[in-house]
Amino acid sequence: MIAESDETDNAGSAEATIIKPDDGYEDNDVPADATLVALNATYIDLVCYDLDWYMVQPATDATLTVRIEFLNANGNLGLALLDSTLAPLAVAEGENDGEEVTSALTAGTYYIVVAGEGAEGAAPAVNDDYTLRIGYGTAPGFTSTAATSVQAGSAYSYTPAASGTPVPTITASGLPAWLTWDGTTLSGTPGAGNVGTTGNITLIASNAVSPDATQVFQVTVSAAPAPPAPSGDDGCAPGAGSPAALLCIAAAAALVLRRRRRGG
Repeated sequence: MIAESDETDNAGSAEATIIKPDDGYEDNDVPADATLVALNATYIDLVCYDLDWYMVQPATDATLTVRIEFLNANGNLGLALLDSTLAPLAVAEGENDGEEVTSALTAGTYYIVVAGEGAEGAAPAVNDDYTLRIGYGTAPGFTSTAATSVQAGSAYSYTPAASGTPVPTITASGLPAWLTWDGTTLSGTPGAGNVGTTGNITLIASNAVSPDATQVFQVTVSAAPAPPAPSGDDGCAPGAGSPAALLCIAAAAALVLRRRRRGG
């Protein structure tokens, strides 16, 4: 779409301003023309020049999370969730680079509305690039507890588990150099130089249903035990003056006496 401005260049021709065309979900400007969108889906490159109406139809009871992501500097947007009678269930009208609403729903028909925000008496803002994320199910939660201690030289392993629908994805951050995350398990073997307590290790479980679950813990690495002290040639432990040493001396003396008697 090309709109002509009132300004002219030196040659006297009008300057043209290129305006991004509406997205492929138009015309969805009224509830009757609302675009049916899927649950647990993401829609990108959306354009809001007017009211954008969407419809979701969950078949089971669960929690719906709707989020729009955009640059507020390009035009502030508001977000609302309505029931089948168009009564509002949740509204988000902030000043951030995104808005989110969450509501526990039963099976049925619901509407999502994205609209430009503006000061009273001013024209609503427009935004030619926003993302719509829709999550439906149960929020994630960790069902496992991390191991928080390991001995230097010994293997550490922790496979976290989380509940939620859809199945959550787990990410890890804050790992010490000796610990790795393969998307399923934390594993590694600390060395003697790692004795002490790690910083905070953070696991986040997410599945598009708010809120995310967070698990934060530390792992304490203890020193490995010292190897046993070597014994003497006669099998006696070193340490002059100790009871064990005195017993060894007495036993050795008795052995010498027995040998002399046999030799005599």
